[in-house]
Amino acid sequence: METLDAIEKRHSVRDFLDEKVEEEKILVILDAARCAPSGMNRQPWHFLVLTEEKNMKTALSTNAIYNRWMNRAPVLIVALADSSAFYGRESQKMYLLDMGLAIENLLLAATDLGLGACITIGFSAEKLQKALKIPERYIPVALIPVGYESKEKIAEPFIKTITHAINKRKDVDDVASFEKIE
Repeated sequence: METLDAIEKRHSVRDFLDEKVEEEKILVILDAARCAPSGMNRQPWHFLVLTEEKNMKTALSTNAIYNRWMNRAPVLIVALADSSAFYGRESQKMYLLDMGLAIENLLLAATDLGLGACITIGFSAEKLQKALKIPERYIPVALIPVGYESKEKIAEPFIKTITHAINKRKDVDDVASFEKIE
């Protein structure tokens, strides 16, 4: 798949097949995340991969109720910002940009490999850190369920009614301006 095809095809997947994801594919998407650019090349990320049911249940217990659909994903990746890699601009939360770049690489690689994923932030970072015994230097930024997409849509209608309507992508004219903005 070409890069622009993966960008166009990528979407938030919330319904997964009951099928294991091959370790090789998990390693490929993690490597794609590793290759992301970051401020001063500090690479302030760490990805905790959960595949064991016990660990996934522990992580998901910190989730908001509207994210219960995630329990059907065979893989859950916890995206962590490593504060030991910060470079004096923590108050500006620049690491969030770096994390976003790495996560987008991960999502695009998953799409390229025929996997579905969804970045989520509806969880308690403190509870997650405590429940999984994550060292203090790591800041939980996102939970990313990964798996093979199911054609049976169970979660999507639920998400629409609980949180928001799933919006159509805006046109380029709505999100970009040339030379001036009004």
